[in-house]
Amino acid sequence: MRRKLLAALEVVVASTWENELKTLATNLESEFGVVLELISYGERGDTAGAFEISSIVVPKEHRKEGVGGKVMQRVIDFADDRNLIIGLTPSKDFGATSINRLRNFYGKHGFVRNLGRNKDFLFRDAMIRRPKTQKVVGEEKPTLESFYAKHGIDPEEMGYLGKGENGEAYLVGDGRVLKISSSETEFKYALEITKGNYPDFATILDTAEIDRAYYILQEELEQEEKDEYLFYEVSSLLDTQGLHTPYIGHFDEDDYVEEHGKIDPDVLKFMNELDSVATDYRRLGIEAPDIQPDNLGRDKKGKLKAFDIDTKRR
Repeated sequence: MRRKLLAALEVVVASTWENELKTLATNLESEFGVVLELISYGERGDTAGAFEISSIVVPKEHRKEGVGGKVMQRVIDFADDRNLIIGLTPSKDFGATSINRLRNFYGKHGFVRNLGRNKDFLFRDAMIRRPKTQKVVGEEKPTLESFYAKHGIDPEEMGYLGKGENGEAYLVGDGRVLKISSSETEFKYALEITKGNYPDFATILDTAEIDRAYYILQEELEQEEKDEYLFYEVSSLLDTQGLHTPYIGHFDEDDYVEEHGKIDPDVLKFMNELDSVATDYRRLGIEAPDIQPDNLGRDKKGKLKAFDIDTKRR
């Protein structure tokens, strides 16, 4: 009997917020002139406690006026107040010209890509946003807003850099990059870097776990075309001895010189820098990282560093 009562109560609660969801869509359409379709996951039979933004269309005459951001914030507030998850899939079907621009927009509002090792298979949407972390008595947990405020980050000014295996990266000003990752392993390595001496990784300025996403704030590195050229020159040298980049320390310079001749000084210097990076990976506990030129850059002093904490193995 008790189970039946609890089940009935859950249905009533779900019905309440689902009805409120329909009212919200109607009110926003009336107030802002947008076309908005919000669908409860319960109605689709997927899961309770979540809904999908199926479409949001801002009239052409009101675009670039911040209407989309205002509507999105109202929807987010609704979800946070009721502890609901939001799902959506960026699409150009309703007038948008760039999927990346849409991802950037949604990312600024706390949505993360639903992919990778931590993919939540309850949701078929490409991006999801979980409600703000609830406060626990005696423990102050970070929220996205507090994290941004702490570091003077304006979500509207974030510049999309691109995506990797575990998440996305944004320029946030003052020579800093914010990585939003789905990988708990990457987050743990970032925490370890903040505690130890790992000079050959980009400096980690702060980390936070917010709504099952991992935020890593680090220094921005500049990538140089010459370094990419030198990387492949070093790779060619390693190939002569059957070595991959992670094992660069096993390269025998004397044997190479005896068989092939002198090594260009710039290539030799870069090889030593690359060896230092590979050594820091091993010190961190990653024996065979997949080091690539697009994962390398230089800090303001010109030091070569790794940008990503790449945990892939060969």
